Amino acid sequence: MRDLERAEPAVEEAQRAVSGIKKQQLSEVRAMANPPAAVKLALESVCVLLGQRQTDWKALQGAVRRDDFIASIVNFDADRHLPRALRSHVRRTYLERPEFNFEMVNRASKACGPLVKWVAAQVEYAEILERVAPLRAEVAQLELDAEAAKARAAELQRAIGVLEASIAQYKDEYARLIAETERLRGEMARVEAKVARSVRLLTSLESERARWEQSSRAFAAQMGTLVGDVVVGGALLAYGGAYDQQYRTRLVRRWLAQCAQSAISVNTDERVGDLVSSAEARLAWQAHGLADDALAMENAAMLAHFRRFPLVVDPSGAAARFIEQLEGAAGRRLTVTSFLDAAFLKQLEAALRFGNAILIHDAEHVDPILNPVLNRELRRTGGRV
Repeated sequence: MRDLERAEPAVEEAQRAVSGIKKQQLSEVRAMANPPAAVKLALESVCVLLGQRQTDWKALQGAVRRDDFIASIVNFDADRHLPRALRSHVRRTYLERPEFNFEMVNRASKACGPLVKWVAAQVEYAEILERVAPLRAEVAQLELDAEAAKARAAELQRAIGVLEASIAQYKDEYARLIAETERLRGEMARVEAKVARSVRLLTSLESERARWEQSSRAFAAQMGTLVGDVVVGGALLAYGGAYDQQYRTRLVRRWLAQCAQSAISVNTDERVGDLVSSAEARLAWQAHGLADDALAMENAAMLAHFRRFPLVVDPSGAAARFIEQLEGAAGRRLTVTSFLDAAFLKQLEAALRFGNAILIHDAEHVDPILNPVLNRELRRTGGRV
């Protein structure tokens, strides 16, 4: 068996060498009219192994010209096509001749050198196969016995599987009974928990009912002062922007007195600025730097609800910073410029064209170029406003 293991790599190496023969090298052999004896001897031995009876040079040339010449050599099966008589003939006629060796033939033709190796390897391999044939038969018999043993083992394994399935079935039935017992226990525990939650819910609903009643009364109070809140808040937005905090307070007092004379209820528990803004908006304004006082909240509400263009009196610059932070947080582009800026006209034109907000500093004296914008003097040109 070790000889067989050594011979198989030799055969594979010879087959790779034959596969590496180039077409140009074969063409040179085909073109030989009177080949060297070593070349003819190599091709003759190959054709004999392949089963060709005629060994004259023309017949050998015809064999080489076949498209499957190399493929038939590479795919040759020594175990089936190389009997003892043919091996003896090849060994006596070719292999035992001193000129039938790789070096001499390879010098004569690069295409025939690998063929010599292949012939020698195939004959050696076939002889080894014949010697190990009894061992191979014995191995085959052992494999059959092993298959029979495997079949018997499989049969026993199936019997064991049936027994294990029965045991598993009994275990499953026992587990189901235990699981049913645990389920009943769990169900009892869940029912007890539901009863406890129901008792707690009934207790909490009493306090929730009181809260709902309080919310309902508060909503009714808000609905009762809705008209007055809208009147005072709207008046503040429409007329209070031009005045300071002291004068706004006086105005609000007069409005409240007028509402009282007209029997209009107003919510006096909150600041007037809180009537025209939501709690969420006020928290967002404070997050962007707005002070939490009545004047600041009223001014921010006016900026949020303006219909014209706000003019902000801002000596400290706090309002400008608040506007910049608010616009930046909202993701809107804000153009900050001044009448003193040399690029003011371009910035104004860009803001008008792209719809961006614009904040103009130093507005003590308004440039007349803004008048058409402030007056909203629109015209259509080519379908555009």
